[in-house]
Amino acid sequence: DILILDGNSSQVLPMIRTFYKLGHRVSLVSPFMLSAGFFSRYAYKRLVWPNIYDDDNDTLSRLLIYLKNNKTDLVLGLGDKTAHILSKNQKELAQYTKIIVPDYDTFSIAEDKFNTMSFCMDNNIPCPLTFDGENLEIDIVESLITFPVIVKPKRGVGSVGVFKYLAPEMLKRDFEWIKTNFGSVIIQEYIPNEEQYTVEAFCDGESRVKACIVVAKSRF
Repeated sequence: DILILDGNSSQVLPMIRTFYKLGHRVSLVSPFMLSAGFFSRYAYKRLVWPNIYDDDNDTLSRLLIYLKNNKTDLVLGLGDKTAHILSKNQKELAQYTKIIVPDYDTFSIAEDKFNTMSFCMDNNIPCPLTFDGENLEIDIVESLITFPVIVKPKRGVGSVGVFKYLAPEMLKRDFEWIKTNFGSVIIQEYIPNEEQYTVEAFCDGESRVKACIVVAKSRF
């Protein structure tokens, strides 16, 4: 039996169909009933956990209760939030099921864009020049980096909260508004390029790549 914590995600439908055809029973968790996965004929159980994305402690508590009362071979988180919960608590969860996520020290580098860029810069891996917007004096930003720049949340997906600024005056005008609405941000060197490439990889418990695809998409 498999439990997927993101029954409302766009990628859940092909996953539960594939698991079903391989002979597995797949149960889904979503914060609401009106979820894509809940309408699938391949779903075995449909669980509504209202606070799954808002309260980590509540989600962990519900998950532990479920695992103690339902034999579950594998738990998957398809989004950043649920993967964070699984990674941070994997030692406790591993008593009851299989968790396929990196250890939290590794995961914390990948889930925070500034941590990722810092790791790259510290290890001479080519990447855009990046500054942490948390303690940065915005009035001196133009002395640190050449415009245009990209401003984006440290954590997030789907280009939500990503802005391009051509001049420092516009960034200074909007900076506090961006932080208020999107949280901690990074300021990054803009790399001119008409295409953006995303790598999607699916690995097993030993970090061996089982499937991998490179996708090109338009970039502003």
